[in-house]
Amino acid sequence: MYRRPEYTDISVECGTTSISLFILLCPVVFTGYNESDLILNEVSNNPQCEGTYDKSASPPYVVRFNFPLNMSDACGSVFKVSGW
Repeated sequence: MYRRPEYTDISVECGTTSISLFILLCPVVFTGYNESDLILNEVSNNPQCEGTYDKSASPPYVVRFNFPLNMSDACGSVFKVSGW
């Protein structure tokens, strides 16, 4: 069943070496887009800023973005580490 996108369609996983962003694909397609339309921060000239279609994920059919933590600026996103 198709439905409009919700905030829960996006999840973030923070690892020790990278940050992963997952977006459910079905709501994206329902609103008229596809996985190639999902580009972070309008950075379209860098293939690293495009999502990867992942059929093996759970839940299925997600677009995955991955940001290495050793980069201070990834696809226009600025990462800051703060102390406790």
